[in-house]
Amino acid sequence: YSNDMIAAGGLMELMAQGIDIPGRVGLAGFNAVEILDGLPMRLATMDTRRLEIGRAAAQIIAARVAGEVCDQIITMDAGFDSGDTMRDPA
Repeated sequence: YSNDMIAAGGLMELMAQGIDIPGRVGLAGFNAVEILDGLPMRLATMDTRRLEIGRAAAQIIAARVAGEVCDQIITMDAGFDSGDTMRDPA
């Protein structure tokens, strides 16, 4: 799914229909939204590191406001949590 909120709806519908997750259908969301931690299954999700990106951006803005030169390049890797809704690739 394009985001975790939509994936949560898909998860609930699949569970209501009695479909085996992840046996028959695997599903994943996007953005690692913590509010969904209360779902019956831990949703697989791509973590885009939004919190870390926001912190880094705030530090760059604060430095520029203070007159500092900020020509750094920051690289962050996304993460994937397979949760309970995806099978192991093995």
